[in-house]
Amino acid sequence: MIDFLIDECRQDGGDQFVSGMLCAGTIVLGTEFVLASDTPTDSNEPDKEPRPVKLLVRGIMAYDHQLQELPQGMSGELLVEGEGAEAIRKGVFLRAHAGSG
Repeated sequence: MIDFLIDECRQDGGDQFVSGMLCAGTIVLGTEFVLASDTPTDSNEPDKEPRPVKLLVRGIMAYDHQLQELPQGMSGELLVEGEGAEAIRKGVFLRAHAGSG
């Protein structure tokens, strides 16, 4: 499972960007987030209101460099597109299945 904790969301023109830290897994170009959650994957607490999303990673930026992948534990900014942008905000975990990219 891939878990990305959002710290900031911004739009630039028609583009949607999310910044945060990758808590679990590896994000590659083409990774598709399928769920927005208020609870991390490894939590023992039930997820109160998971929201389905369909957000595709089109760009990865970290430390002023374009990357092909973002490894676990690293912070970065993702360019995402698709459905469910209204569900993303600071403190939300975006979740994807490992190997979805």
